[in-house]
Amino acid sequence: MTPRLPMTIALAALLVPVVGATAPLASEGALAILDCDKVDRADCPALTAALEQQSAAAATLVAWLDKAEAKDAVRMSRAAVAIATLGDKTQAPSLHKAAAKLAEGDESKVDLLAAAARLGDKGASAGLLVLLAKGSPRTRVVATGALGLLGAREAVPTLIAALTDERQLRLQATAAQALGLIGDGRAIEPLIALAARPKVYTPARIQALDALAAFRARAAVPLATQLIDHAERDVG
Repeated sequence: MTPRLPMTIALAALLVPVVGATAPLASEGALAILDCDKVDRADCPALTAALEQQSAAAATLVAWLDKAEAKDAVRMSRAAVAIATLGDKTQAPSLHKAAAKLAEGDESKVDLLAAAARLGDKGASAGLLVLLAKGSPRTRVVATGALGLLGAREAVPTLIAALTDERQLRLQATAAQALGLIGDGRAIEPLIALAARPKVYTPARIQALDALAAFRARAAVPLATQLIDHAERDVG
């Protein structure tokens, strides 16, 4: 099995499948999600319960989010992850509104915009691009993953530049993955160059090769053959 990158809570939430039906849910039940250290089904029983009663749970969380203040940023982030996991696409405007309450330097801002991206809101791409350019290492990784899910072609030049950022190796790998999801041919040669480096962060090489496979890039076939046969190259 191809190794994958360890994901942040926000990135993990972007990929959680949505299950369950709708039914009434007490407010306190949904709001218990805000106290979960990890908003996923393994570590947050309140989220598991909410997934069985999606519409009411999402409405409760959005109502809380609308009233939340910047000082509640961490809980806002948890609410956003839960709302994205619940999968109600009509709630994306509320995530945008909440993100606007937070400064660009606030780590939770990217979680709110990434949650909107998980709901397919292409309007989140502009804010995510700003955070990709100016954010912390963690913010840049989350923004990159979200832009990939959105298929944001406007992000391609910035993501290609990230492939050469030796200071942020996780960003290299996430950018390669995002470029594969976006599917813009401008990324093929930069991805080949990344995968061909003698010394490169192994997850970045793996994601570059996966992306090239998604492109069905014939130009990458000689490289793939070389890597398979080369005993000194670590490809994971």
